Amino acid sequence: MMIAIVSLVNESQVWSGKTAQAPAETVCESEDLQAVHQPHLTWMAVEELELEGSMTELERLSRNFAPTQANVWGYGVFPGDFPTVTLGVLKTEAIQKMHQQLWAVLSLRAKGINAYYAPAVWMPHITMVYHDGTLRQAPCALDALIPTPPERYSFEINNLAVIYQTDHEEGIYRKIPL
Repeated sequence: MMIAIVSLVNESQVWSGKTAQAPAETVCESEDLQAVHQPHLTWMAVEELELEGSMTELERLSRNFAPTQANVWGYGVFPGDFPTVTLGVLKTEAIQKMHQQLWAVLSLRAKGINAYYAPAVWMPHITMVYHDGTLRQAPCALDALIPTPPERYSFEINNLAVIYQTDHEEGIYRKIPL
């Protein structure tokens, strides 16, 4: 199982312009583009998490965090056999402090921590296309995204959520407003 601490940026979020997925959906055929079910900014990804204690800590931290504006700085691609397309999120001081506090508290309650999310190397991003096995989604999404300057996309970080993914399902364990 994969568990992640995230901030959801889906239906309740207002982007400064059109949603980033809308242009891709209008340019790409439905079979070419699978919408990411839960677009999100990931703070930490782990294999195991002591949930009850972690939820108590997330509740406590959420009272100390205020909603924060986040800005997109560019587009990213993780290449390979299963490419991923992302929107790079500017790592502001406020976002960096949130990440460091979450990491410090939750890493003590986790096993199998994905080191790519460690504060020293973390590159905040929102995934638009994930593991494109068809090799059609990534180019199609980029064709739709690139004409729009990335600075047009901004959003508010206004929640913390625990999401999970198994071989058979994915979902939201809990969402906490800031």
